[in-house]
Amino acid sequence: MMIGRHKLTVEDDIVVLTQIGDHVQAEVLQVTVVMAEVLAAHGRLFFLLDLTQAEKTAPEARRHIAEWSKRNRISGIALFGGSVAARAVSSLAIAAIRLFRGDHTPTVFTATESEARAWIAEQRRRLAKSSTL
Repeated sequence: MMIGRHKLTVEDDIVVLTQIGDHVQAEVLQVTVVMAEVLAAHGRLFFLLDLTQAEKTAPEARRHIAEWSKRNRISGIALFGGSVAARAVSSLAIAAIRLFRGDHTPTVFTATESEARAWIAEQRRRLAKSSTL
Protein backbone atom coordinates (compact mmCIF):
# COMPACT_ATOMS: atom_id res chain seq x y z
CA MET A 1 0.00 0.00 0.00
CA MET A 2 1.12 3.55 -0.55
CA ILE A 3 1.08 6.12 2.24
CA GLY A 4 1.93 9.42 0.65
CA ARG A 5 5.06 8.67 -1.35
CA HIS A 6 6.07 5.84 0.99
CA LYS A 7 5.54 2.13 0.38
CA LEU A 8 4.21 0.05 3.28
CA THR A 9 3.95 -3.72 3.24
CA VAL A 10 3.11 -6.28 5.89
CA GLU A 11 4.88 -9.63 5.97
CA ASP A 12 3.49 -11.70 8.81
CA ASP A 13 4.79 -9.89 11.93
CA ILE A 14 7.00 -7.43 10.01
CA VAL A 15 5.90 -3.99 8.89
CA VAL A 16 8.19 -2.84 6.09
CA LEU A 17 8.31 0.86 5.30
CA THR A 18 10.22 2.31 2.37
CA GLN A 19 10.46 5.98 3.23
CA ILE A 20 10.67 8.15 0.13
CA GLY A 21 11.37 11.80 0.85
CA ASP A 22 10.02 13.55 3.92
CA HIS A 23 7.79 11.78 6.44
CA VAL A 24 4.98 13.85 8.01
CA GLN A 25 2.62 13.26 10.92
CA ALA A 26 -0.43 12.31 8.81
CA GLU A 27 1.61 9.52 7.21
CA VAL A 28 3.01 8.35 10.53
CA LEU A 29 -0.55 8.12 11.89
CA GLN A 30 -1.44 5.74 9.06
CA VAL A 31 1.70 3.66 9.58
CA THR A 32 1.02 3.26 13.31
CA VAL A 33 -2.54 2.08 12.59
CA VAL A 34 -1.11 -0.74 10.49
CA MET A 35 1.54 -1.47 13.14
CA ALA A 36 -1.17 -1.76 15.80
CA GLU A 37 -3.11 -4.20 13.61
CA VAL A 38 -0.01 -6.38 13.12
CA LEU A 39 0.78 -6.28 16.84
CA ALA A 40 -2.79 -7.30 17.72
CA ALA A 41 -2.79 -10.11 15.18
CA HIS A 42 0.62 -11.60 16.03
CA GLY A 43 1.40 -10.51 19.57
CA ARG A 44 4.68 -9.05 18.35
CA LEU A 45 5.87 -6.57 15.77
CA PHE A 46 9.11 -6.03 13.92
CA PHE A 47 9.63 -2.79 12.02
CA LEU A 48 11.88 -2.84 8.95
CA LEU A 49 12.66 0.62 7.63
CA ASP A 50 14.32 1.31 4.28
CA LEU A 51 16.07 4.68 4.52
CA THR A 52 17.64 4.52 1.06
CA GLN A 53 15.47 7.37 -0.27
CA ALA A 54 14.53 8.94 3.06
CA GLU A 55 14.81 12.59 3.84
CA LYS A 56 13.42 14.37 6.92
CA THR A 57 10.88 13.19 9.47
CA ALA A 58 8.87 16.09 10.85
CA PRO A 59 9.21 16.76 14.60
CA GLU A 60 5.49 16.18 15.22
CA ALA A 61 5.80 12.84 13.41
CA ARG A 62 8.71 11.85 15.67
CA ARG A 63 6.65 12.84 18.73
CA HIS A 64 3.74 10.69 17.57
CA ILE A 65 6.06 7.71 17.11
CA ALA A 66 7.42 8.21 20.64
CA GLU A 67 3.91 8.49 22.13
CA TRP A 68 2.67 5.45 20.21
CA SER A 69 5.66 3.47 21.40
CA LYS A 70 4.80 4.24 25.03
CA ARG A 71 1.60 2.23 24.63
CA ASN A 72 2.78 -0.43 22.18
CA ARG A 73 5.78 -2.74 22.38
CA ILE A 74 7.87 -3.25 19.26
CA SER A 75 9.92 -6.46 19.26
CA GLY A 76 12.68 -4.99 17.12
CA ILE A 77 13.52 -2.22 14.70
CA ALA A 78 15.90 -2.78 11.78
CA LEU A 79 16.88 0.15 9.59
CA PHE A 80 18.98 -0.08 6.45
CA GLY A 81 20.41 2.13 3.76
CA GLY A 82 20.18 5.86 3.91
CA SER A 83 22.56 8.73 4.21
CA VAL A 84 24.44 9.69 7.33
CA ALA A 85 21.84 12.44 7.84
CA ALA A 86 18.91 10.01 7.53
CA ARG A 87 20.54 7.68 10.03
CA ALA A 88 21.16 10.57 12.41
CA VAL A 89 17.50 11.63 12.28
CA SER A 90 16.37 8.06 12.84
CA SER A 91 18.76 7.75 15.76
CA LEU A 92 17.20 10.85 17.31
CA ALA A 93 13.70 9.42 16.92
CA ILE A 94 14.78 6.14 18.52
CA ALA A 95 16.48 8.01 21.36
CA ALA A 96 13.26 9.94 22.00
CA ILE A 97 11.27 6.71 22.10
CA ARG A 98 13.72 5.24 24.60
CA LEU A 99 13.61 8.36 26.75
CA PHE A 100 9.80 8.44 26.89
CA ARG A 101 9.33 4.70 27.20
CA GLY A 102 12.12 3.85 29.61
CA ASP A 103 13.10 0.64 27.85
CA HIS A 104 15.34 -0.39 25.03
CA THR A 105 13.68 -1.88 22.00
CA PRO A 106 16.32 -3.88 20.15
CA THR A 107 17.41 -1.72 17.24
CA VAL A 108 20.01 -2.08 14.52
CA PHE A 109 21.24 -0.06 11.56
CA THR A 110 22.56 -2.18 8.70
CA ALA A 111 23.93 -1.46 5.25
CA THR A 112 21.61 -3.85 3.41
CA GLU A 113 18.10 -5.22 3.59
CA SER A 114 19.37 -8.79 3.78
CA GLU A 115 21.44 -7.93 6.87
CA ALA A 116 18.39 -6.28 8.45
CA ARG A 117 16.23 -9.34 7.73
CA ALA A 118 18.88 -11.67 9.15
CA TRP A 119 18.92 -9.58 12.32
CA ILE A 120 15.11 -9.82 12.60
CA ALA A 121 15.34 -13.61 12.17
CA GLU A 122 17.84 -13.71 15.04
CA GLN A 123 15.54 -11.59 17.23
CA ARG A 124 12.71 -14.06 16.53
CA ARG A 125 14.95 -16.94 17.62
CA ARG A 126 15.83 -15.08 20.83
CA LEU A 127 12.17 -14.39 21.58
CA ALA A 128 11.27 -18.04 20.96
CA LYS A 129 14.11 -19.22 23.19
CA SER A 130 13.19 -16.86 26.03
CA SER A 131 9.51 -17.85 25.86
CA THR A 132 10.40 -21.53 26.32
CA LEU A 133 12.49 -20.92 29.44
